[in-house]
Amino acid sequence: NKFLIEVSDGMITNLKNTVLNVTIADCAGVLVYDKVRQAVGAFHSGWRGTQLNIISKGIRKMIEVFNSEPTNLLVWVSPCASQKNYEVGIDVASFFSEKYLIQKAKNKFLLDIRGCIRDQLINEGVKEKNIEISDICTIEDKRFHSYRRDRSLSARMSAFIGMLE
Repeated sequence: NKFLIEVSDGMITNLKNTVLNVTIADCAGVLVYDKVRQAVGAFHSGWRGTQLNIISKGIRKMIEVFNSEPTNLLVWVSPCASQKNYEVGIDVASFFSEKYLIQKAKNKFLLDIRGCIRDQLINEGVKEKNIEISDICTIEDKRFHSYRRDRSLSARMSAFIGMLE
């Protein structure tokens, strides 16, 4: 069994009775389960992590360490900011394809982080039918924590995954 520990926005393991946890507010928690190799991954993907392709890097690490096959991966993407509410400036928008942006004003855009994450997963070979993306917007739904909505008053949520013995 292997367990890698690093300070990062992503973790993978094949150890049973071990829980991987990422804290989120408007960012996406992306949880991955390899049903064949019995391994899991948890990734924190906000705009920066998505722009830096943490999901692809995480899946490639699962392939390298556990011999995972992307077609065997099941993925869940947590509630996060929806495109209609995820406003970014030109500085952030410049990192993303027009496919994921709606221009709201001269230097204001709405970012589709969910769509970008979905496409990154599919580009790594994950079957679209094996990807479940929550349609809950953390900015709109007050049951969820949102830094963009509540600023310094916002707490964080957890997205976690593990396997039992």
